[in-house]
Amino acid sequence: VETVKKLNIPRGVVINRAGVGDRKVDEYCVKEGIPVLLTIPLDTQIASYYSRGIPLVEGVPQWGERFQELFAKVREKVDNHG
Repeated sequence: VETVKKLNIPRGVVINRAGVGDRKVDEYCVKEGIPVLLTIPLDTQIASYYSRGIPLVEGVPQWGERFQELFAKVREKVDNHG
C-alpha cells in the first residue's frame, strides 16, 4: 500500500469471503482511503462452485453483472489516472 501511495497508483480492494472474522480489512481500507470495489460474501453455494472448479459467474449469473461493474470501476480508475 505504501508503495502504490508513493507512486500515486490507483488502488482498490476486493474482499473475498467477507464476514469471516473481524472487520479489520474494512477498517484498514477506510483508514487508508482505499475503496472497496467488490465484496464477495462467505457463502456455502459460492464455496461449492469454487471447490468444483466452476466459475462463480457460471454458477450464479448475477455475479457476472457485479464483475462487469468491478471491471468498469477498475477501468475508470486506470483511465482517469493517465
